[in-house]
Amino acid sequence: MNTKSLATVLISAALSGGGCLLVTPLDELPAMRGEAPSTSGSGGVADGGASAAGGAAGEMSGAGSGGSGIFPDGTCQTNAQCIAEAADEPARCRPSDHKCVPLRDEACPVVVGEAEDPNAVYFGAFASLDGVTPEDNSIVWAHQLALDELSGDSMGGLPDGVKGRRRPLVMIVCNNLEDLIQPSLKHLIENVQVPAVLATLKPGDLRRAYEEYAAHDVFYLSPVSVTKSIASVSDEGRIWNLLGQPSDFAPTYAALLARSEAWLRADRELGDAPIRVALVATRDAFDSELRDAVTTAIHFNGQQTAAENEESDQFRSITLDPDAPELATQAAQLAEFAPDIVISTASDLFLQRGGLQDRLETEWGVLAGGKKRPFYILSPYDAGNVNTLRDRISGVIQEDPNGGEDNERYVGVTIAPPADVTLQRAYEVRLRSLFKDAILDTANYYDATYYLAYAMYAADQPAGLTGSGISAGMQRLFAGKQNFDVGPGVIGDVFDALRKPGSFVHLNGTLGPPEIDVSRGVRPVDGGVFCFSRTGTSARVVPNAARFDRDQEKFVGSLAACNPDF
Repeated sequence: MNTKSLATVLISAALSGGGCLLVTPLDELPAMRGEAPSTSGSGGVADGGASAAGGAAGEMSGAGSGGSGIFPDGTCQTNAQCIAEAADEPARCRPSDHKCVPLRDEACPVVVGEAEDPNAVYFGAFASLDGVTPEDNSIVWAHQLALDELSGDSMGGLPDGVKGRRRPLVMIVCNNLEDLIQPSLKHLIENVQVPAVLATLKPGDLRRAYEEYAAHDVFYLSPVSVTKSIASVSDEGRIWNLLGQPSDFAPTYAALLARSEAWLRADRELGDAPIRVALVATRDAFDSELRDAVTTAIHFNGQQTAAENEESDQFRSITLDPDAPELATQAAQLAEFAPDIVISTASDLFLQRGGLQDRLETEWGVLAGGKKRPFYILSPYDAGNVNTLRDRISGVIQEDPNGGEDNERYVGVTIAPPADVTLQRAYEVRLRSLFKDAILDTANYYDATYYLAYAMYAADQPAGLTGSGISAGMQRLFAGKQNFDVGPGVIGDVFDALRKPGSFVHLNGTLGPPEIDVSRGVRPVDGGVFCFSRTGTSARVVPNAARFDRDQEKFVGSLAACNPDF
């Protein structure tokens, strides 16, 4: 995989004061399984003609498909004709065969942009869409803010198209629900023939997408994390990522465990007695790879490895099967093991209501033999699902306001914010001005839209974009001497700087400077730490309490707001 290392981001990184960057490809507005997505997407119609995307011709389906209406197969000339035939639904006159194809379908219900323009540039995107209001989605809103800035009335899209015309950007958003991914890809790549996809997909889904459609020359930019198998795949530079790999978090886990052990020994007066540690993962590709990296990195009980501690029954690793997790059985067995510290590298099965952690807390008093409840180190995925745990901690405090500080038992690993959060703060203000209910920690999706748009322009393919051309364009965004930031203020200046063939720029994102490994398209990240403080009888999430600096191999910041003695 073409790994460009942008600096510090990942399916959940902590950037803003409001929460933690979403590391996973799941938004908190999941579509309900079995519920038909709404057909009322945002955005308009696309009018195409001159601007062709890469990919081979495919069959179309739904309204506006060739062979019906007044434009039989192979005879349309403009997008506007196809839109009129489709009763004003967004459609494209596909340049490869002059067939009308709809932009929207059941798997891809949201279309954003001026689709009726004859020079429109189309690309795909994925998010976890709600079945009733798919356009009301924080990931979609982050992409849409960038599109408004790049392709709205102010800029009008990519300059220097055919005959010098502007090329407005049109985004087709599909649902990343598991059983909709394949029909979504078919729609985007075969029917609409997009040259690029903002691939908010799980690593396995992204790998399968690339392999199945490798011949179509499509560029994939993942705003979230990828696994080693994706980073190392031979992809001709057509898979890039902004949020690192699971192994990036292992040093933070190891340092956090060492600090947790020291605090636990002092707080519970354990002395030199051995402690027990349990690690929970799932068979999901990201979770499993993170489990392996963390297992190798951690040391406890006098700097013994996990393997050495396992031999003396002081370490246990549990891997849940998402298809048959057996949470009740696993929680009971874990309670009987009675770990002092529980490490999560798992996704939703760990922290969800009725998940393993919830069940373990319930079983603990019965099966743990009176031992004090465990300390938890939560995962980057858990960072996007903290509200449920926050409410549980508040409930414990309210039951016994004068009792122990239950919030002190929880810390978690996430993506560290950039050292300078100026661009992030500006993004938050603009996002909330348009979408008052938006989650603020979605800047990785915003950045991805900017990187893709500038890479499309830098590809210098005005008559029709290809995935390999966009990949070449991406490589022009990182090694230049001219520094620019993503955002509305300098869009024209960036286009001017890239207009000269062979020129390069240095494009800073809200996530930090572009320290991407351009040979593989992967960006390493620093791990951050989130925790829970107590205010009266309520718990509060502290999303960016500290970061682990990989170069200095130490924490920067303090967890004192959550635990004064940690």
